[in-house]
Amino acid sequence: MRQMWRAGALLLVLASTVVGCEDGGGNASGGDGRSQGSAQVGADRVCHGALSAEGVKALGVMTAVKKYAPDDVRTDPARAVAELVASYVPGTPTDPTTFTQEAKGRACKVTPAGGPLWDAEVDLSFVAKENAKGTYRLGPNVAYADEVMAELYFPCQSPRLPGNEDGPLVVKAALRSSPHSGKRTPGSAAETERLRRANLTFLNSVAYAAAKSLRCSGNGGVRQVAAVENAPSPEPPNTSPPVAG
Repeated sequence: MRQMWRAGALLLVLASTVVGCEDGGGNASGGDGRSQGSAQVGADRVCHGALSAEGVKALGVMTAVKKYAPDDVRTDPARAVAELVASYVPGTPTDPTTFTQEAKGRACKVTPAGGPLWDAEVDLSFVAKENAKGTYRLGPNVAYADEVMAELYFPCQSPRLPGNEDGPLVVKAALRSSPHSGKRTPGSAAETERLRRANLTFLNSVAYAAAKSLRCSGNGGVRQVAAVENAPSPEPPNTSPPVAG
């Protein structure tokens, strides 16, 4: 009888351990804050719901899928902005492609469900205005894009950035995608341009959420929906604080 009781207790402990490793939906939870297994969300839930309807459509062009892994709780626009503000030193850029300091602010990470065949990240950083150049415009702001990346630069004068009263900073929102399935198959010029514009439209949605969270004057000129337009190259950044409203 005692042996049977011990065996039953052992089974109960094992069952409790397995249940404790699952979330409320029955999916095992990883240490990075993202549910593992079969959990998946639609594009409208990506980047913690920051995407506009146009951004959702653009993500479909970029990935050619409709379902994505749930967001990592550590990567969302509001948290990225908080990290960027905490790292802010007046007059000191943080962009790692030009400066030695580590960039602060990962605003979004996208991974299709069942991946990783493709993923992408959006980072925020401050840059010196002379380094903000591009071949596209989204509203008044300068941008750059190719098939696997995009950059959008916008000015930000904000009460969240003390010492910034004399003029706006330039914020860089940078999209980097990493297709793991091999080299991207070259398409036609029209397909290439469609992908570049999709990258910019997606990035604009994330940048809009970031600009609002940063409380940039006039949202730094970033619009919730912005038409992607060609711009002369090299193009100086928009560094004048836009008029609110």
